[in-house]
Amino acid sequence: MNRKQKALVLLLAGCMCIGAGCGQTVETEKNPPEALSKEESGDEAVRSAPQLLIRKEALDKYEQDTDRWLLHMEYHVPEVSGEGYEAVSESVRKWSEQRVQELQKLAEQYAGYAEEEAVPPDDYSGYYQYSIFEDVKPVRGDRYVISMLELNSEYTGGAHGNYGYTGITFDSESGQILKLEDILTDSGQFRASAIEYITENLREQYGDSLISGYEEAVKDIWTRDGGPNWYLDAAGITFIFNPYEIGPYAMGAVYVTVPYTEFASYIKAGYAGLADSGTAKIPENETVVLPGLTVQGHEAVRLRVYQKTEEEYGGGPVYVELGDATAETGNFARMGDAYLLEKEDGRSFVILDADYASDDFVTFVYELTDGTIQERDRLEGVSLQDGTVNTETLTLRVHLDVLGTYSSLMNYTIGENGKLVQEEEFFRIEPDDTGQKMLTTIRELPAVMEGKETVLPKGSRLYITGTDNAGTAVFHNEDTQTDGEIRYTRGDGGEDSWTIYIDGIPDYEYFETIPYAG
Repeated sequence: MNRKQKALVLLLAGCMCIGAGCGQTVETEKNPPEALSKEESGDEAVRSAPQLLIRKEALDKYEQDTDRWLLHMEYHVPEVSGEGYEAVSESVRKWSEQRVQELQKLAEQYAGYAEEEAVPPDDYSGYYQYSIFEDVKPVRGDRYVISMLELNSEYTGGAHGNYGYTGITFDSESGQILKLEDILTDSGQFRASAIEYITENLREQYGDSLISGYEEAVKDIWTRDGGPNWYLDAAGITFIFNPYEIGPYAMGAVYVTVPYTEFASYIKAGYAGLADSGTAKIPENETVVLPGLTVQGHEAVRLRVYQKTEEEYGGGPVYVELGDATAETGNFARMGDAYLLEKEDGRSFVILDADYASDDFVTFVYELTDGTIQERDRLEGVSLQDGTVNTETLTLRVHLDVLGTYSSLMNYTIGENGKLVQEEEFFRIEPDDTGQKMLTTIRELPAVMEGKETVLPKGSRLYITGTDNAGTAVFHNEDTQTDGEIRYTRGDGGEDSWTIYIDGIPDYEYFETIPYAG
């Protein structure tokens, strides 16, 4: 199989950590009120949540005569599993299959356009001319709904590409794709109240940056084909406005969350908030009511995750707020994603990441069980970007420096102590078909093939596909289409701390170039 034929397949990931002012336990009150029992609340027994995994695939198109790289496409394939969720699993599969077919047709069309363009092979830089990226991010998954946010991004020349977001929500029981009116008790009254709420929110957040007549644009989303663009998360019904809908391209996509807390009377039971088991994305600075902490005779305990930005320099500390208690992660350039995780055993967690700068992420785990905020774990070099958060397994992206700088994937579970437990020995490194991360040997390279020590000849072309990050890197030999392992050691500190050695020789003496970042 050559590189023109390969489809790159992998699960998504990421995670990272550090921070000042962490590690404390914060009590919301000295004696938190007791939660209602299932009999008192009328709720049915806790049911396992559906598990949503994302598989990443890629497709490349080349011109046969000149070997010009015409197009690169990456897309996500969501898969649902779990007992009792067979109908929605099949529905998501069919939906995704149809999307992939449409993307492949578009790729054929764009590759044809690229082939027609008069770019002499001698002037070709080696990069693709057209690109298509389609990402799917889970935003809520429980026994009532599976809601996802889809990003479609294309570049076909010009100053910048075009992109847009689309929300899609499935009924977890029937597998039906839900329309907005399907989850409402009074769609007419909700529409009037939501228009007023969204319009005011946009005015407060964006002011003069909005286009003239944006108020009419908000009203028009209810009458256009397909209706509003929306999804469900931990805090509410979030409406999406793509570039140019209410503002210039530079404004980007705009999200307005219509909160469950204020609109619950218009929303059918089960849809207005995360169920007692499941996961959901927490929009920044939006209030979330925790289902497991709603108590008789007391107002529901409320959760908020936000960043307090410093006006002069940008960035600032990220906070987790539960009732009257607050935990601070430390100062970051930006807050990433945050998820609420309600496990079947009754424990509640917030999983969030934050970026120091340039993809320098840290991931934090806070437990909220019993009405307290307790930091349980933090991982450096790890993020939720392109990852999935489920009640059973979290797939996270991990930054690694092993014979190059790579983005890898690892599955984790949350242990009894609340810490993230690595489920596999080897990190899965995302394939790279651009040639930028190919290692070409300039001398004989010690390696292990089929369990036996051997030596690869000078000129061998290798891709690193995995590592245990502790002395073994897995590679794929592009010339022989075989796999093997490279044993390595790290420097022992000081100026030597970043050097990697193979058989006592620095790695840079084995390869033409090594793709280290930074």
